Amino acid sequence: MEEKILNKSKNGMPMLLLFLVPYAAAIAAVIFGSIYGLNESGPETSWGVALFIIGLDRKSVV
Repeated sequence: MEEKILNKSKNGMPMLLLFLVPYAAAIAAVIFGSIYGLNESGPETSWGVALFIIGLDRKSVV
């Protein structure tokens, strides 16, 4: 019996980063959007609300 060594390059780390980086960016967008966009009296800034909504949308897609 002889050992078979596979030399094919698997794209493990780039694929992991391809899935994790957008997910982490979406989580960061939700956090920063909620901090800068929403206040107890209502929306504080429009870009913060937009960032919050985009982050939620991206997080649900990824």
